[in-house]
Parts: sequence; structure tokens; C-alpha cells
Amino acid sequence: MKITTAGGKAGAASAIKLVRSIYMKGIASLMIEMVEAADAYGVADEVISSISKSMDGIPFTAHLDRLVTGSAIHCHRRAAELKGSIAMLEECGYTAGMTEATKAKLEGLEKYGFAERYVDRKPAGWKEIVDVIKAN
Repeated sequence: MKITTAGGKAGAASAIKLVRSIYMKGIASLMIEMVEAADAYGVADEVISSISKSMDGIPFTAHLDRLVTGSAIHCHRRAAELKGSIAMLEECGYTAGMTEATKAKLEGLEKYGFAERYVDRKPAGWKEIVDVIKAN
């Protein structure tokens, strides 16, 4: 076993584990909602192939920057699109908890005015978005 120091503060190791869990358990739950709907509509292979083309071979940090900055800038439109996804899941008899939470998160980003803030330039990355949220 390789043991390393985790951060400089007490509790850093626990924080790392719990914060990782937000992503790891959250992405798994989103995947479950996705494949339930894809299977119900008979489009699982196509959906999985399409997402694979978008994700495979690209470093996680590149996805992180692209998805966080893009979601901040386009939060209004993306939240509106999810209304259809929620309705589709419900039509299939599935719960849409993760999709509803995603819609709410995107709606919560609207108050920061990212679309107006980044008309002339792209944010440098995820950190710039988080810094704006922290400052307000």
C-alpha cells in the first residue's frame, strides 16, 4: 500500500473521499437514468456510441473545463432542454431525480450572468466559473 499525505489540513483525506463520491456516485446515477430512457426508446447503442465519441480519448480535465464553462454560459438553454428529458423519463415510468437536480443546478447558475459575462471571450476553465460563484 502506498500512503501519501492528503492536503495540509485535518480532515482533508475525508473531504477528498466525500467530494469524489459526489462525482462518482452522481455520474453512475446519471448513467442509470440515461440507459433506462435509452433502453425504453430502443436507442441505447446509438446513445452510448454518441457519448463515447464525445468522451473517449480526451483527458478528464479537458472535459471538466468544457462542461463546467459551457454549462455556465449556456445554463438557461440547457435547463430548458432538460424539461423534455424529464418528461420523456416520466413517460417511460422512470424517475428523473438526477435530471431534475441537474436542471435545478443549471437554473441556479442563471443569476451569475455567465452568458453576458463571456460574450467576448471564453472562461479560462472551471476555476474561473467557481471563482465567480464564490465572489457573489
